[in-house]
Amino acid sequence: MDRTRTRTRRLPSALAAAAALAALSCSTLVGPGAGAASAEAATPVAPGSLTRGADPAVPVLAGRTITDGERTVRVPGRSPSLLGASGDGYVVTTGLDGRRPVLLLDGSGRHTLVDDLGTDDARLASDGSVVALTRYRFAAQRSRVRVLDVATGSIAQRRGFEGFANVLDADATRVVVSTFPPRATMLWDLAADRVELVGRQPGYAASLADDRLAVYTGDPYRGGCSRVVRLQDPSRTLWRSCEERVTAFAPGGERLATVGLLADGRGPQDVWARGTDGTLLQHYTVAGWFGLVQWEDTTGLLLDSHGVSRAALVRCDTDATVTDGGCERAGDLRAVTAGS
Repeated sequence: MDRTRTRTRRLPSALAAAAALAALSCSTLVGPGAGAASAEAATPVAPGSLTRGADPAVPVLAGRTITDGERTVRVPGRSPSLLGASGDGYVVTTGLDGRRPVLLLDGSGRHTLVDDLGTDDARLASDGSVVALTRYRFAAQRSRVRVLDVATGSIAQRRGFEGFANVLDADATRVVVSTFPPRATMLWDLAADRVELVGRQPGYAASLADDRLAVYTGDPYRGGCSRVVRLQDPSRTLWRSCEERVTAFAPGGERLATVGLLADGRGPQDVWARGTDGTLLQHYTVAGWFGLVQWEDTTGLLLDSHGVSRAALVRCDTDATVTDGGCERAGDLRAVTAGS
């Protein structure tokens, strides 16, 4: 899921570190070394050699087209981002006429403006009811988060946060927000407009529905590691790694997908599927890079896989044996280009 947009302006040092943490939370990265996991047998994903299976059962965006089962919807504009499904439609951000609005698309591609996105980040609630829009005031080192009703575009709630705020997840009544600095993860009750401190470590991924939170123990560029905890009990560590980070929680919260903790690039060459306690289930590798990494269900993992010359959306069964891989194409083959 990449919702991060690079800013060309020079940031104050504290906010630069915060921006790096937020970028890690939103983009898929390739990390140096995978520790013990790298020694395990890996499943190579070669899109051109895989058989074609069913279309994805959840909405995914490839290029400018949303595929959702048998339905396809073309997204207008440039460099679109799919925030998720809302009712029978889809919420996207896209470049239109020098702006980057939030749009609600119906099944035929007709769109309704939700917001003009005078903002730096957008996160759709897991139930599709509201969208949280974040604007950073760099000079003041503060952030403003507005929560909008998707159907009407009206503001349901708004609040300012000290430092660089990052919305991790939301539903109709709650928002998980992390800040760095100050280092904190908070739960925002929308009805009462009350913020409760979850912990003093900045979160970077969360699932309200599954009571899961991933936090950094410190700046990962300076030796910080990753911890997976329960939102309701952040003192108990479910899994800790100094070499990988969570990129997606599976529905139900019993599995997670991870990539390397650090480094830049279009996407990682390695993705690991693990139990919440860190038990290794699968290790996938590709000659080029993985873009989208998203769980289709409790065991199926969708990987937008870019090989040397061919790319495709690939579905992998994380319960399969390493020898057969359990992978098939969930989308048509396409050429890998310099800009893809």
